[in-house]
Amino acid sequence: MSDCIYIGIGNSDDKLSQAEWSDFVRDALEACQVAGTIIGAWFSEPTARYQNGCFCIRQPKPAKEKWLRAQLANIALEYEQDAISWAEASTDLIRGKDAQEV
Repeated sequence: MSDCIYIGIGNSDDKLSQAEWSDFVRDALEACQVAGTIIGAWFSEPTARYQNGCFCIRQPKPAKEKWLRAQLANIALEYEQDAISWAEASTDLIRGKDAQEV
């Protein structure tokens, strides 16, 4: 089982206006907040050609995961997006006390 889920959204096809992009971000982020604890949210630079966002949440319980996947599919459909990415990751901690000379 993964520790974290990374949800990726974008507007690389430039299909969404700025107002629609803002609504898309809000809806996706709200769904993630309902499903699990938000660890972080990152966005492309304001001067980037296209908008992208990534939300990291703690692995939700199975029922919440199923709900979130369905919500994200509905949000993608509502905003005419081909997909929203879902990436699972495990966390390893690298501690300074474990440092070795290379």
